[in-house]
Amino acid sequence: MIVVVTGNMSKFSEAKQILDKYGIDAFHYNAETKERGETLAEIVQDKARQAFEKVQEPLIAEDTGMFFESIPDFPGILTKRIFRLIGYEGIFRLLEGKGRDAFFKTCVCYTDGSRYEIFEGVLKGRITNMVHSGGKPGLPYDRIFIPHGQGQTTSMMSDDEKGRISHRAQALKRFAEWYKTISK
Repeated sequence: MIVVVTGNMSKFSEAKQILDKYGIDAFHYNAETKERGETLAEIVQDKARQAFEKVQEPLIAEDTGMFFESIPDFPGILTKRIFRLIGYEGIFRLLEGKGRDAFFKTCVCYTDGSRYEIFEGVLKGRITNMVHSGGKPGLPYDRIFIPHGQGQTTSMMSDDEKGRISHRAQALKRFAEWYKTISK
């Protein structure tokens, strides 16, 4: 059994679906945590620590960022805030004349209160030059991000298609494989 700490039920559903495949029972817990740290790994470890103080059960917490390769560490840990400030048009202006390669990175942190383990997943691709409407709602960046080797934005992919390649799925699979070795 593992507690999945998130306020986003879509993220929990994705995590539960992946963890079920490994025979790991996942339970949702919505803990209010503050985001503190200078990297995704620092932020997610602190989120896990804060949540464990409330839950007192083994748990995982997650954090994701979008990174533009032409602007180092940006928007990174400020992904959501940057989008809220400048929107799609601001992103397109920032990238004008620059390379459009980008990647999503997810860090998942496990803790049992004394041990902290971090698992990463990365999905590389590129930022489009227009917003693609349609598909399912999700992160705003999903409407402008096409993974390498794919012909459509992540917002247009089915849950199964995205689940096979996503950054979050990669990090969760790495966690699940490790967790199975310690929970025997």
